[in-house]
Amino acid sequence: YSEGRLNMEYSMSKIITLFESNTFATLLGVLIGFALSFVWEWVKDRKRRKQIKINLVKELESIQGQIKEKKRAIVDVQNALDKGSFLDPKTTHVNCMVYTNSIGEIYSEMDVLSLNCLHLIYERIRLAEDILDTFKDDFITHSNSRDRDAFSIGKVILKDVMESYDKTIKLVDSFLKGEPIDVHYIKEQ
Repeated sequence: YSEGRLNMEYSMSKIITLFESNTFATLLGVLIGFALSFVWEWVKDRKRRKQIKINLVKELESIQGQIKEKKRAIVDVQNALDKGSFLDPKTTHVNCMVYTNSIGEIYSEMDVLSLNCLHLIYERIRLAEDILDTFKDDFITHSNSRDRDAFSIGKVILKDVMESYDKTIKLVDSFLKGEPIDVHYIKEQ
C-alpha cells in the first residue's frame, strides 16, 4: 500500500467511527432541531403578520361605523348651535389600535399607495379627534371675545370635520376594495 492510500483508509475509518458514535447523532439532532426551530419561527411570524392584516381590515370596517356615529353626534351639535345653544361634540375616540400598534410589522409588505392611503386615513381621524377634543375650550375662548362669533366659528369648524370624515370614508372604502386612492399622486409622477 502506498502512504496516501493508508491515510485515506485511516480517514475513512475515522468517518465511519464518527457515524457510529453518539457524537454524530447528537450533532445531527442539534442541527435538525435548529432548522425546525427556524422554520417554526418563520411560520409563526408569517401567521402573525397575516393576522395583523386581517385585524387591520376589521379595524377599518369598524372605523366606517364609528365615523357614522361621530357624524351623527356632530349633526346634533350643529343643530344645537343653530338654535343658539351649545353641545359638546367630544365622544369616544375612533379605535385605531391595530394601526398604531402593528403597522410597523407589515410596513415592508405593503405598497406605497396603500401605505399613503392608510396614513392619510389615520391622520384625518387623529386631527378630527384633536379638533373635537378641544372644541368646547375653543368655543368658550371665542365666546369670551367681542370680535368673534363663537357660534359661526363653531359651525365652520364642524362643517370642516364633517367634510374630512366624508373624505376619510372614501379613503377607507378604496383601501378595503384593494384600490387605494393615490393620495400623493405618485402614479402621475
